[in-house]
Amino acid sequence: MIMSVSQGRGMRGCISYALEGKVPPEKGQEKDRKQPDRQQEKDFSRTVSYAYNPAKDAVVLDHNLVRQVPGKETARSLTREMLTVKRPGAKDPVAHFFIRFHKNDLATKDPATLRSLTREALERFRPGLTRNHQYVATLHDAHSRDPHVHVVVNRVPITPRYRNAKGKMTPTPTLNMWQSKARCLDICESMELAHPNLMRHLSRDNELPKYIREKAGVYRGQQRDIAAGKTPKPSPRRQMFDAVLPAVKDARAVDWQSLGELMKPQGITVKTRQDRNGVTRGVRFVDRSGREWKPKEIHSKLKFKTIEKVLNRHLAKEQRIAEAQARKDLRQDLGIDKLHADGLAEMRAERAKVDEAGKHLKKLEEVDKILAGAGEKKLSSMEKKQEAKEKQQGKGKEKERSTWTTRGPDLDR
Repeated sequence: MIMSVSQGRGMRGCISYALEGKVPPEKGQEKDRKQPDRQQEKDFSRTVSYAYNPAKDAVVLDHNLVRQVPGKETARSLTREMLTVKRPGAKDPVAHFFIRFHKNDLATKDPATLRSLTREALERFRPGLTRNHQYVATLHDAHSRDPHVHVVVNRVPITPRYRNAKGKMTPTPTLNMWQSKARCLDICESMELAHPNLMRHLSRDNELPKYIREKAGVYRGQQRDIAAGKTPKPSPRRQMFDAVLPAVKDARAVDWQSLGELMKPQGITVKTRQDRNGVTRGVRFVDRSGREWKPKEIHSKLKFKTIEKVLNRHLAKEQRIAEAQARKDLRQDLGIDKLHADGLAEMRAERAKVDEAGKHLKKLEEVDKILAGAGEKKLSSMEKKQEAKEKQQGKGKEKERSTWTTRGPDLDR
């Protein structure tokens, strides 16, 4: 997941780009339009138009506006409703968020999932953003393999004033954009950890910054020569760029000496400058003609510190690999792996014996319980029968004694 944010005045241009594309207004169109604040609506509409562009296969993904008819949103209607919440003192009233996922992520397969992830990203950026600020989220390239989301947010909150601790009504603060890049990076990492089944982790620890392109491209003079059917003249700067950049990115370049050895077959010499302590402080690249090139002359964003960081990263990687190999060789020399394997086998065998004995003992205990329970049941049943028999016998004798009497003829008289 990649997320970025920027702020500006152009709400109209951003929404119009998202909904209607970059179409220049007709002559006199802005003058004839009757608006309460034409300049502010123009600024808002620039940003809204940028986000809603049919040429980008755009779809309105989500918004919290109350006056829009679902499926019939336009850049003009969105801009007018977002202009209802404004503040004269706000110089940059619009914030533009850009969210992109990997093309194979499951998050890009379902619009409902994209909608929920977009809301979650906005809430992580600032709690309550989707409730307190107007926003419009559009999906570009909706039917392609690489969809991405544009979100236009009104930095002015919906609630204009609130009561502070002293009981006075004060203006609600606008959405703050400071440290936005660091905040977006934290949001991406936290969401990737929270939803590992929907999005994958994108490595942002690149060797070189993204603004240093791998391919230099074709400059304007070469384009004219190619269009005219002529052989384009070579550019020394492009040749140096194409030679230096692959050598710097090569993992074998762990220091300035190894970098010079990699570039030596191409006729380029690496010239370094050291201070009194022997620490390298500068570098120059000398081509075949003897011209010295500074890193900034090869590319405007290429610096000595950038190249040094890349070389240090390669050196650290080589050291980790060497240490791992040394540990592996030491274990093989001492036979630790074999001893460990033998000991593990013995432990597993003993464990199996203990488990088998435990199972046998458990079965014996179950048998004893069953036998003991059956004997007790049998004895109790016999005792109950004996008691019942004795009771029956006693009752019969009592009945017999009380019923039968011996009387003679003389006793009756």
